[in-house]
Amino acid sequence: MVFELLGWWYGPGWAQAIKRIYAWARNILRALSAGLLLSSLFEPWRRIVSTGGRSLDVKVRNAIDNLVSRMVGASVRFFVLVTAMCAVIAAFIFGTFVAVIWPLIPPLIIFCLLRGAIG
Repeated sequence: MVFELLGWWYGPGWAQAIKRIYAWARNILRALSAGLLLSSLFEPWRRIVSTGGRSLDVKVRNAIDNLVSRMVGASVRFFVLVTAMCAVIAAFIFGTFVAVIWPLIPPLIIFCLLRGAIG
């Protein structure tokens, strides 16, 4: 049973640990809807759009309102996209750390047990 565990640990287990890095990144991007945010980056915030009016003053005020709404929407979406990219980078760094440490864990367990037994 120990040899089966070690066979899995250094074979499919290690491969799964590496594949998990991409799954974490994909899940982060999916959870924060990065694709949707990119495609709607300059759309108005909460779809608040001013329309109507015949006079020039109303049209200018509506244009400014719409521009401000689009800038607010772009800034919020951009902030969420930056947060998503930081989370993806952190997931890649942590996942790489796990993939590098993965083969060292069984010898470290044995070392710690022997060190504790010997004193």
